[in-house]
Parts: sequence; C-alpha cells; structure tokens
Amino acid sequence: GQQDGEIKKELESGLAVDIIIGTFGGICMSWRLSERGFPLRETTLAALDLLLAAFSVGKSIRRGNVK
Repeated sequence: GQQDGEIKKELESGLAVDIIIGTFGGICMSWRLSERGFPLRETTLAALDLLLAAFSVGKSIRRGNVK
C-alpha cells in the first residue's frame, strides 16, 4: 500500500500492526467482559474502517458506532 501511494509513507508498518492487533484484542476483551454485550462483528468492522481511513492517503474518517 505504501509503495502504491495508498497508505501514508510516514506510517511504520510494525507500528501499524501493533495498533491493529491491540485494537482488536481490546475489542475482544471488552466483548467478553461485557458478556457479549455488543455486536462483535459490527464493532470490529467499524474499528477497521476507522483505522484504514486514518492510515490511508486522502481518505476521510467515517464516524461509526465503535464501542
């Protein structure tokens, strides 16, 4: 993505991996601690949309229901 100009060049790939894994791990932990109290799939997809928009060149961040 960085070579094609789709992902910001200043984003370090290792840091992006840590951010993504940490975000999804946190969502899963919150979901389990809440006794599956929110839709895991929808929350994870909303977080993924947010992260991809933040990492991408020229894309705006859509506001979703991220828990």
